[in-house]
Amino acid sequence: MRSPIYELLGDIKQRRQAIPPEASLIGEYKRRPQRIGRPVTQEELAEALGITREWYCNLENGKSADASPELIKKIAVALHDRRAARRMQWGYEDPTVPSLAEFRQFISRVAGASTYFEAAVEAMETASRLLKNSCVSVITLDDTGAGGEGLRHAIGPRARFWKPACDLVFREAHRALRYGGVGISENIPAADQIADDTPLVLTFERISDFGSSNYDSKYEYECSPEVWREFNGDLEIRSAMIVALRDGSRYRGAAAFAWSEPRKIELREIELVRTLVAVLELIPAGAAS
Repeated sequence: MRSPIYELLGDIKQRRQAIPPEASLIGEYKRRPQRIGRPVTQEELAEALGITREWYCNLENGKSADASPELIKKIAVALHDRRAARRMQWGYEDPTVPSLAEFRQFISRVAGASTYFEAAVEAMETASRLLKNSCVSVITLDDTGAGGEGLRHAIGPRARFWKPACDLVFREAHRALRYGGVGISENIPAADQIADDTPLVLTFERISDFGSSNYDSKYEYECSPEVWREFNGDLEIRSAMIVALRDGSRYRGAAAFAWSEPRKIELREIELVRTLVAVLELIPAGAAS
């Protein structure tokens, strides 16, 4: 499989020509009013990237040996290629990982857990400490406990607002993760931003393994304004990262790490939770919940 960065540079001309003429933005660059409605030219894209037209022409002609990682990232953002942008972002972030001592302690606690649920709680709480969540972190398993309710555990300043009704929304919204991966949304609407009679459609980016052909895709969740206000009215979630939980053989549920403000979710944060959750897959299949 070709690198997304190679594909980005190899198709840059076609991608430029595919930008809708009516677009008002090229990435983060605001187009001039007189240019809106016209095709994006080499000169305009070069201006958006902060380089000369000559340099941009070299990129379109395949003379990209001197293209810096910073420039490639700008191109990815301008052409709305989140796959390549995240790949470049990954190379410039300091990893957020547990210290060796903390990771050993985590492994020991997981190994000593009597149920999958206890082990998953250890993974969630360790991740929450490192991510410094400002809203709520929650784990919800498909398995049912006493009273027929799903097993769940929530922590954080607003965890008291997580209730059984939230479990249903959570499961329905992230059903696409049953086959693995991480779902993220960096700008979830507040409850008071929803119109009274318009169904809400939330779009999540789904990230699989870096080497997977399904590295970057999307899934959606639609609900009524009433359901969303009940779910998010007290929680006040504005951005979230959701990771699938699996044991050695099957999907068990999901864990969410949510913030009370829209924020950019870093690749290092995604890799942190995936590393911790991957340990859970070592738990023998059929372990009690």
